[in-house]
Amino acid sequence: MSDTPELITCQVTGEPVPADETVVLHGKQVGARGKQILLERLETGQKIDDHPEAPSFSQRFGGSILDGIIVGLLGAAVSLTGGLVVASNPNNIGALRIVAAASLIGVAIAVAYYTWQHAHSGKTVGKRAAKTLAYNTDGTPISTPTAFVRALVFTGVQGISPLILLIGGVAAAPASGVANGIVGLFVLANCITVLVSRDKRALHDMIAGTRVVRTDT
Repeated sequence: MSDTPELITCQVTGEPVPADETVVLHGKQVGARGKQILLERLETGQKIDDHPEAPSFSQRFGGSILDGIIVGLLGAAVSLTGGLVVASNPNNIGALRIVAAASLIGVAIAVAYYTWQHAHSGKTVGKRAAKTLAYNTDGTPISTPTAFVRALVFTGVQGISPLILLIGGVAAAPASGVANGIVGLFVLANCITVLVSRDKRALHDMIAGTRVVRTDT
């Protein structure tokens, strides 16, 4: 039997807390910090929402930009190495495959970055800065498999084009270009769903069964 406590999402802070450390207060299941915040709101006459508030588009976009910068820096060394190899031997017929392999490693780094952080706390560095949290639509914390699916849909799709080049080489360049176009449309659709959906869920949220909410921290 596992000694790991069952975690649920506090309905005030949006943070995962041990289930045996929660109480139900005014119809909300909350942890210690959530209870304190809720009582303070009641004392000051603030409105108590029935559901955690969805973030604004700017919150989601801003957090994603910060995460993108971090992921880009993590993958920069790999891309630079691949570029140096190609530059040192520009006539190498395998140069394109080297660049494609470097791009795939960068995508793998991004998937690992999002998977680990969402499975660990529901927050990436960008989400902490934007004060948002991701969790399952049923209120439970995101598991590692769910976090992986979410990351794969969100950023893993960018590996389709380099994968085609790695397998097919120069001859596969047209197919790779088509894949790039499709991925671009997917990214655009992802942004549009955040803009138009009531709860600001993106496509990767809908596919993985997650949502993002505002938090107080």
